[in-house]
Amino acid sequence: MRGAFAAALLLAGAVLPASVQAADAGRILFLMRADPPGGSADPQVKAHLEQLGYRVTASEGLPAMPDPCGFDLVVMSSTVRSNQFTADRTVITRLRDMGVPLVTWENDLLDDLWMTGLRRDTDFGELETGHYIWLVRAPHPLAAGVPAGLGTWTEARTPAGWGKPGLGPTSS
Repeated sequence: MRGAFAAALLLAGAVLPASVQAADAGRILFLMRADPPGGSADPQVKAHLEQLGYRVTASEGLPAMPDPCGFDLVVMSSTVRSNQFTADRTVITRLRDMGVPLVTWENDLLDDLWMTGLRRDTDFGELETGHYIWLVRAPHPLAAGVPAGLGTWTEARTPAGWGKPGLGPTSS
């Protein structure tokens, strides 16, 4: 299942920025695709975020997508149809420049969001099968307590999206 590692981190509650973690947890816009081929963990991720106290609004397409600036966090699943977003450059630009934290595990949008360089299979891509991760910045909240270095993120060999961050990202 695509995005299993990111979904696991999100289910652990670890990838939510500190600015969003509060007694009144805040509002999350969850961009996803209804009934993707092969299924997804999106309903479980959404339900878990709601159990943590977040008010989650799911959006399944661009025409119905609410203004992302009205949310505390935008979460984009790997189930989104990336060609929808890249076909409408104003939407991808808005998501990229909105000033609201964005978490995604859709590797085909990493370059469009300026989270990586532009070269597929060099700056971002997808492994056909994999179950290892190389974590560089272990103290960051996105690491969810996973130690630095080589580790196993799943026992099964499954497709895995990846991206090599560019020079601009900073942590908060």
